[in-house]
Amino acid sequence: MPVDSDISVVDENPDALPLSIATHTHGIPLHDLKPPEPDTKSAIPGITTVPADAPNDADRPPREKEPGFIQRRILDPMGTRLRPVASLKWMFLSSALFHALYCAFISAVLLPGAPGTLPWNASATNTIVSVLSQISALLIGALLKSLLTTVRPAMAARRQGTRFSSWIAQGSSGWITAVKLACANRFVDLWSDFRVFLPIIGLILGAMLKFQADFVFSFVPSGTAMRVYAGLITPDLNVLRLMSNADLAMYAHLWTAGLLSHSMNAVSWTLNGCSGESCRAMIMPGAIATARAVRPMLNTSVYFDDLFIKDDVLRLDDVVSFVVQYNVPSAGDLTFDVEKDCVYTRYTNLDKANGLQICLKQDGLSMLVGWVACPWQLHDHNNTLCESTSDWRTAMPMEFGTRMSLHTLPTTASYDRGSQAIINVQPLAGDPTQTLMDASVFKEVMELIFVPRVNASATDLAAVNALIYSITWMHRLYKSTLPSDNYSLTVALHNLLAIPLQFSVTANIYTNYTATSLGGLTGVVTLNDSMITTARGGQQSSRFVIQFWVGVLFMVGGAAIHVLVLACLVWVVHRWKGIDGVAPEDTGLVEIDAIRTGRRVEVIDGDSTGLVRVGILGFRGRGSDRSEDAEVVGTSLDDYLRDEEESSGWKIMRGLRKRKARIREVVDAAPAR
Repeated sequence: MPVDSDISVVDENPDALPLSIATHTHGIPLHDLKPPEPDTKSAIPGITTVPADAPNDADRPPREKEPGFIQRRILDPMGTRLRPVASLKWMFLSSALFHALYCAFISAVLLPGAPGTLPWNASATNTIVSVLSQISALLIGALLKSLLTTVRPAMAARRQGTRFSSWIAQGSSGWITAVKLACANRFVDLWSDFRVFLPIIGLILGAMLKFQADFVFSFVPSGTAMRVYAGLITPDLNVLRLMSNADLAMYAHLWTAGLLSHSMNAVSWTLNGCSGESCRAMIMPGAIATARAVRPMLNTSVYFDDLFIKDDVLRLDDVVSFVVQYNVPSAGDLTFDVEKDCVYTRYTNLDKANGLQICLKQDGLSMLVGWVACPWQLHDHNNTLCESTSDWRTAMPMEFGTRMSLHTLPTTASYDRGSQAIINVQPLAGDPTQTLMDASVFKEVMELIFVPRVNASATDLAAVNALIYSITWMHRLYKSTLPSDNYSLTVALHNLLAIPLQFSVTANIYTNYTATSLGGLTGVVTLNDSMITTARGGQQSSRFVIQFWVGVLFMVGGAAIHVLVLACLVWVVHRWKGIDGVAPEDTGLVEIDAIRTGRRVEVIDGDSTGLVRVGILGFRGRGSDRSEDAEVVGTSLDDYLRDEEESSGWKIMRGLRKRKARIREVVDAAPAR
C-alpha cells in the first residue's frame, strides 16, 4: 500500500538531541513505517548500484584477534606468575648480563697469560677495573636486596611463618636497623645477620680483584722484524778447541766477577723447590748482542743498518733459555778424587808459584763443584806457602762449592735496545725441563780455560796467568782478609760455571766469521736451525694483571650468587602458584609496595616457639603447608604498634621479641575459577 509520507527535520543538526520530526502517515501507525528500499538496480546490466549513504567496511571497528595457543597457555600464565618477582627478574637479568661480560673481560685481559691487550697503560686499566668492580658490587648488592624483598611475602605465606625480625630485615630498612635487629636477637636470626653482612659482601666483591695484583711489562710491537739465530746452547767442545787459550781466558776473566749479576746476561727466576738462602735460580735467555741474522756468515747483529733505530725495545720470540740452579751442598758432598775429578793449574814461566784447583763430579742430573786456591798470604810476595805443601789440594771436603743444575725453558725475551739489559722474560711453557749437567764436559772446558796448551803462545800464557792471579787473589781476599764474607767466593764460582753456557753461542759466532785464519773453515761452524726465531722492535708499556686464583674466585663466586638468586626466583614463582590467593604485585616502587604490604600485615600473639608467624586469609597450601583453617583472625600491625608504649624502633623490636609476637600477612582471595 503506497504511503504518502512527508517527513521534515526541524533541527538539521544531526548531533542535536532529541530530533523533532513532523510526519503525515495517512492513518498508518508510525511503527509500521519502513524506510524505502534502496534502488540497487542499474541501467547497466550486471552492475549493482551502492547507495552513497551505505555503511563502508573500512569504517567498521577491527575485530579483535583471538589469542594463540602460546599466548593463552604459556605467555599469559607466565606473566601472571612473574608478577610478584617483576623487580627481581629485571634486576637478575641486568646483573647476570653485566657479570657475564665482566668475566669475559677478566679472562681476556686481566688474568696472567691472557691474550687480550688494551690501548692504554696499566694505571688506566687499574682505574677501569676499580669502576667496573664497584658497578658489579652495586648490582649484586641491589640484586640481593631485591631478592630479600621478593622472598619476604613468599616466606610469610608458609604455614610455619617467619620471625618478625626476619620480616623486617628482608624489607627496605636501613643497615643500622639491621644491626639493631641482629643485636636484639643476639645474632641468632640468619636473615638479620645476612642483612648486616650484605655491605661487607659488596666491599669484598668491589676490592678483591686488586688483591696482590701487579703492574707487569707489556710489549707493543712497531712492525719492524728480523729473522735471527737466538737463545743458548750447551758447550760444543769441538768449537772450543778451535779457540786459543787467550780468548777463553780473557772471557772468563771478564765475567767471573759478575756474569749472573749483569742484566745483559741473566735475571732472577722463581723455580719450584728453590727458595731461601740455600738455593739460587737465574734465567739466561742469551744476550741480545749475540742474536745474529740468518745468513751463512754470522757477523750481522740486530743493530745492523739501524733497522730498529726507532724502537726502544727488542723482543726475541720463542728462544731456548737456560735456568741455572745453585744449591748449597750437604756436609761431605764436596769430597772429590783429586786425580780423577780435579783440574789443577798454576803460574807458567814465572818465578813465583801460584795454584788453583777446581773439582767437578756428577750427582745425578746435577753437578757438584768445589774450588780452592793455594794458601798464599795476600801481601806475601815471597810466596813460600804454595810450594812448601800440597795439603791444601787434598784436604776434603772442600770449603767452598756448590751443586749446579740446568733446566731448559722456551721463552719470549725483551731487551732494552740501548743498554741491552733484559727487561722481561715470559715463559712459553709450564715448568722448566731439567737437563743433564755433564761433569766430564765441564771438566774439559775448565782445562781449556785454565791449562795452557803445548803450543800456547806468550799471549796465551799471559792471559792464563792473569786469570789465575785474579781468582786466587779473590780467594785470599775473602778467606783471609774478609773471613766473614762466605758468599762472594760462592757467587764467583756460580759465574764461572755459567760462563760456558753463555759463551758457547759467542764461540760459535766468533769461530764462524774468523775461521779463515784457522784453515779455510769460514762458514763451516754455524748455529742450529732450531735457534731460528724472530726479533721484533717495539715500545715498552705496562699491563695490569691479577692473581689467577683471585680472578677465578671472583667469577665463580659471582656466578654462584646468580644461581642462588635464580633458584630463589623459581621457588617464589612456584610458591605463589600453589596458593589460592592473589599474589602481591611488585610494582617496582618501594614506597607504593610498602604501603600495600602494611595494609596486609596482622600481628598475632606469640607462642612458646617465639616464631613470628605470617598467615594468609583464604590460604590453601599444598603438601605440608595444607591448613585446616580457612581463616585466622589477628590484630593489624598498625593497631598492634599503636598499643605499644615504646616509640623508638629499638624498644619496639625488644618489646615484640619479649611478647613473642607473630605477624600475619593478609592477601585478597583469588577470584572464583
